[in-house]
Amino acid sequence: MYWKRKNKEARAELDSALEDATNDVIKSLAKQLGLQPKSRKKIDAVAEIRPLLNDSAKLIEIFKSLNNIQQKAVAEAVYHQSNEFDEGRFQTKYGSSPNFSKKKDYYD
Repeated sequence: MYWKRKNKEARAELDSALEDATNDVIKSLAKQLGLQPKSRKKIDAVAEIRPLLNDSAKLIEIFKSLNNIQQKAVAEAVYHQSNEFDEGRFQTKYGSSPNFSKKKDYYD
């Protein structure tokens, strides 16, 4: 029962974070997740991102595609008391910071 309550809270926080994010952040997230939103509206992009982030199999696939240091960063954020990523603490602990941005393509 506790897990279900925490899961609902986490989904509500995710929905809130998506709604609060700027259009540029949402576009970037969609691109990093391999999505091509059908319209330029933020609400449409969020509607395409949300089901992907609620799909456990897809999340596992995304997690496995990360390198070792990126996986550790995700784990640190997930297990942090406030579900936050403390980059300074992470860098002190592991000696480097994760880079989640993709290399820019010539045509980007």
